[in-house]
Amino acid sequence: MSKRQVNGLMARGGRYGESKWASLQAAEKVLKAAIDRAGAKYGFTHGLAGLCKTLGDTGLNFNADAQMAAIQCKPGIRYGEDAQKRDEFMVRAKAILDRNVKDNEQLDFQAMANELVPAAPDSLTDHLGAPERGLGDGFIPNARVIGSLVKFRARTPRWSIEIDRGAIRRRNHLRSRE
Repeated sequence: MSKRQVNGLMARGGRYGESKWASLQAAEKVLKAAIDRAGAKYGFTHGLAGLCKTLGDTGLNFNADAQMAAIQCKPGIRYGEDAQKRDEFMVRAKAILDRNVKDNEQLDFQAMANELVPAAPDSLTDHLGAPERGLGDGFIPNARVIGSLVKFRARTPRWSIEIDRGAIRRRNHLRSRE
């Protein structure tokens, strides 16, 4: 995962689809370069499993099935067609942080990155550990703050609203009868 991909994933604006697409593109280019270097041909495809098979047919065998499956996606992801992955990532991140809050333990960025993005944890570790984030050694997550990963709250003097990402993902919400 590159710095650009991690920044896309962690951005407030939610450019998660672009991040995943960039990961796919990087893997695709590496595989196609290796296939070309081995003297083999490949078709016009974004299918990583097929590219891995083609590369394997040249005699270069490696086991990256889990990593390829984790980043395989459709081009439409760039335009928000698969927002569920972002929500799943946030729920998993919150579960990790909740464990630290419950046990009142420091957050281990490497362990968190290994659990969230096992295929390429280093970029996430670098992102979380960057000095400008202020999440240095000894960081213990705050329960109220990490709730915002899965819930959105807003309040004014006359109204308040709370939205749970899970309810939206499961489509458990009320609709107007207009």
